[in-house]
Amino acid sequence: MNSYQKRAIAAAFVAILLLTALFLIIPKTPLVITGYLFSILGIVAFFGSLVYLAGSTKKNYLVNSAFPFVTRGYSIAAISFSFLMAALGLSGIWSMPVPWFIFVQIIFAAVLIFKLLILGTGKDLIESVGEKVAVNYTNWKLLLADVEAILAKTAAESRKDVTAVRDAVKYADPMSNPALGGLEQEIRDNIAKLSQIVDEKKTADITALCVRIQDQIKDRARRLQILK
Repeated sequence: MNSYQKRAIAAAFVAILLLTALFLIIPKTPLVITGYLFSILGIVAFFGSLVYLAGSTKKNYLVNSAFPFVTRGYSIAAISFSFLMAALGLSGIWSMPVPWFIFVQIIFAAVLIFKLLILGTGKDLIESVGEKVAVNYTNWKLLLADVEAILAKTAAESRKDVTAVRDAVKYADPMSNPALGGLEQEIRDNIAKLSQIVDEKKTADITALCVRIQDQIKDRARRLQILK
């Protein structure tokens, strides 16, 4: 448990203490007692979401930051409704039947649960897509690293050609699509082949293969644009 989580728990404890202090000095009708319990639930829900957010990693922090906004709406509704009904009941203006009060609070809770379920489903989807994006990005960056290594050992007369390949890889979209798997494998194979002929200093072959790789990367970009 980190310091932010401890602070959220401490804040929840203080909020419950203040609510309890108010509860102790007012008449304890069935409606007041019920409202007190649902108000505690509202406090726990909101600060619980803060504890959950504080325990997030960099990977899922942005997605998890939506949870406190969802629980905040429920907490405000549950606590405000409890205070309003308790005030009306104690003032003698109107006392809401406890079963109806509980029914309204259940509706608040049901809306919260529905939103959390939707948010949880979206969270899983976003994280899944995020993992795929990270894999694609890493794979393309590794390919760029391979070309950089080839460029470092390339003779002066061929550096211009290999530099053009490096720039083509560097500025290409790192995202991918399963339909491009075959083409991307050809690009990897040709880059591996480029490394071999650079070692052999075959200038003409290097130039031809560099042109071929650049054409493949352009073809990949066109296909990727169509598939988006």
